[in-house]
Formats: sequence, structure tokens, C-alpha cells
Amino acid sequence: MRTATPRSVLMLLLVTASLLAGCAAINQPVVGSTSADQKAGTAPPNALPISDIPIPAGARLDTENSLIMGAQDRWLGRIVIKTDASPTETYNYFNNGMPTFGWTVVTAVQARISALIFMRGDRVASIQIEPTTLNGSTVSITISPRQAGPEPVRQK
Repeated sequence: MRTATPRSVLMLLLVTASLLAGCAAINQPVVGSTSADQKAGTAPPNALPISDIPIPAGARLDTENSLIMGAQDRWLGRIVIKTDASPTETYNYFNNGMPTFGWTVVTAVQARISALIFMRGDRVASIQIEPTTLNGSTVSITISPRQAGPEPVRQK
């Protein structure tokens, strides 16, 4: 039977401490949010540490359903925002606004639940827009790394 070396024990402790610190930070309030926002599970979008997508004025961040890893223009994850704009207005906002931030439209479907897919460098943005019960829209924005596709077959 193999015994643990001091180095492997130290590495295990460091990894465990890092994971626990990350878990403790998950429920921390978003910078710039108020205690009322925290109780409601929402926060103003200006509290977001991101800078590479448009956010509608007056939108509220759904903190319970959002996960952001990274910051500025290198983040990955999912943000969910609520807006008072109609689904059609919200669709037009992102369809017109994302290209001004350097994103290229890959595909777009406007329906009761609309979907927009954009690409920028090595990342893909998927935006889903759906109506809320009374009025307004819920927007889910997922940013992920772009999957490398197979090499194209070259004709001889």
C-alpha cells in the first residue's frame, strides 16, 4: 500500500480549500446590488462584471439562475435578466445590439420563445427570449467556448 507524501497532502488541502472558498462565494451578493435586490433574487445589470454584450436599460439580473465565471470580455456562463420590454422589442434589441459588440449572427429564430446564436472569436453566445406572465421578457444568455469542428475535407 502506498502512503501519501507531504506534497500530495498539501496539494489535496489546497484544492479542497479552493473549492470551499468558491462555494462560499456563490451566495455572496452581487456588487452594486441592494438588500431588497438580494431578497428578491435580482440585481441591477450594472452590477455585472461583463462588458462584451449589450444589456437593456432597466433590466434586472436574476441572481438565483445566473452563473458568471470570469469577467469583462472573457467570461463564460449564464445570465438571466428580466426586462419590461416585449419579447419582440427584446429580440430586436439583441439582434441589432450584439453585432455592435463584435458578435456575428449564426442563426436567429423569432417565435413565442425566440433564440439567437452569435459567435465572436473562440466563444458562442446563445440568447433565449421568452415572454413573462404579465408583460415583459425573460432573457437567458449563455456564453461558452466554441467547439472545434472537424477539419474540412479538401478536394484533390
